[in-house]
Amino acid sequence: MESKNKELKGENEDDVCLVFYHDDRQTIRADATEKSSSIHYEAMKNVNLLLDKKFGTRDRFYLPHAPHLFRRSVLSHLLQTFPDEFELTSRSKFRSWTDIHSAYLFAHFAVENPSSCAHFKKMRNKCYFNQDYCIKLLTNFEDSQLFFNKVKSTKRQWKFLSINDHVPDSSSETEKIMMLFQDYLQWKYPVPSPWEKM
Repeated sequence: MESKNKELKGENEDDVCLVFYHDDRQTIRADATEKSSSIHYEAMKNVNLLLDKKFGTRDRFYLPHAPHLFRRSVLSHLLQTFPDEFELTSRSKFRSWTDIHSAYLFAHFAVENPSSCAHFKKMRNKCYFNQDYCIKLLTNFEDSQLFFNKVKSTKRQWKFLSINDHVPDSSSETEKIMMLFQDYLQWKYPVPSPWEKM
């Protein structure tokens, strides 16, 4: 985050730009006439409406299923900018059609705010062992098998690994890929945590 940005910068924060990843799928635009297929997608559509009013109408993309980092100063600014929407969402005991998607809002708000130092990078389905992170899409059996074998055989591990299932529902390989995934999890975490159901 650039030091000139007084509004979004806290006193103890480093001058570090924020980088967010997105995939190639577009979320439902706020001006779309069709209804979202799920409350989860509707929450992003609700965010698009807020962002369109503040920054202008545009296409926006899904964030990967991965750890999402938040900066307190940006969150504070968001709470001041959209207090009613956050209050309404926080009052929901369960997901509601009026909710906002906070991680999605945070990322796009930070990038689209002209005074902040933040940008998007397109998520790539390739993991390099000199990076701190890995986002892997499981798309077919052969590629998944090569990936898990490589992960098991290397000493260099990532700080976080996000594995997403992108196998078509109609694929005959789905069950075999899930077996590879299960085998990897048992190899990586052989001892169950105290709160894990047996």
